[in-house]
Amino acid sequence: MECREFDALASLYLSDELEPSKRGDYERHLDRCARCAALLSLQRRADDLLRSSPSAPASATAAVVTRVREQMQARPWWRRMAEMLTIGWLPVYGAAAAALLIAIAVHPGFVSDSRDDLLHTAASDHREDLIEHIDKPGWAFGEREVEPMALRWVGDARSLEALAPEGYTLVKAKPCPLEGKSEMWLHLVYARDGQEVSLFVRSSEVSSPSRGQRRLTPDPSCLRVRDLEVVARQRGSYGIVLVGDVGREEALRLADAAADAIVPRSI
Repeated sequence: MECREFDALASLYLSDELEPSKRGDYERHLDRCARCAALLSLQRRADDLLRSSPSAPASATAAVVTRVREQMQARPWWRRMAEMLTIGWLPVYGAAAAALLIAIAVHPGFVSDSRDDLLHTAASDHREDLIEHIDKPGWAFGEREVEPMALRWVGDARSLEALAPEGYTLVKAKPCPLEGKSEMWLHLVYARDGQEVSLFVRSSEVSSPSRGQRRLTPDPSCLRVRDLEVVARQRGSYGIVLVGDVGREEALRLADAAADAIVPRSI
């Protein structure tokens, strides 16, 4: 699949209307092309913001105009996107760019909210790997295979037992590109009684903090993405993102157990 065809099918993909064979081709291209992955992430975020905008507080027109003029003078990223649209990107991204302009006006913090991008892309990867069962290379299975991977990407293997207090068993793991496919996190998959959850871990002692990790705090950040609960937090040098088809209370409990296992609370 070429980028042009990928662009044309973006709306159908986001609305789950692609036939299975096309969806497989689409997602394989998504894994290979960082540019298309980043643009799709932006369009997904814009769609979410537009759906939420009817319930958002009304903005004062004068304030919105002032913000837009200031950002136009500063030549922000969305102007650079508009310039790129003039050299051949298809109309689907023209619509996305327009939607993003509206989103910026209604939600002033949109551009800088890399934490939400981290949570959304973690949920997307969990869905692809554990719900849609998209075949991706690079998985290691069982603790013996995963331990060297944890040492390489996280710096130690304590994360392997992060969910043990909750009765979960490690199934598999692999390095996973999140945040527009630009930042590598270790994706650990745990299971209990047929229930699978994902734990994404990144250590600033091994790799410099990603944009999303810099926005995490010791207090949990929570997000519901369709049927998935996502909880993220920073504990010591570790960024932790937990994703699962569970309730908010259960997700918080599992994330706390993971954080305590990786970096125990000081007494």
